Amino acid sequence: MDKYIENLRGLIDRLDSEIIEKVAKRHEISKQIGEYKQQYGLEILDQDRENKLQEYHKDLSIKHNIAQSLVLEIFDLIIKQSKTLQQ
Repeated sequence: MDKYIENLRGLIDRLDSEIIEKVAKRHEISKQIGEYKQQYGLEILDQDRENKLQEYHKDLSIKHNIAQSLVLEIFDLIIKQSKTLQQ
């Protein structure tokens, strides 16, 4: 295989690892939020927060020139999992 492509793929592998590590950290924080919500009888769903996050993610997708649909789909999955972890 071409060394150039191999090096680029190595960079992608490292980025993929970093992404997964960040998602794992986010999950841990979501669990902590869930514990807090349970302790104080708060609802898992916070629609205002989700709306703000969606706008934030849209802004970031524009800033980084990434398709909004992709970013929103990724974070929809992440947020769904976060809500599951909080239950």
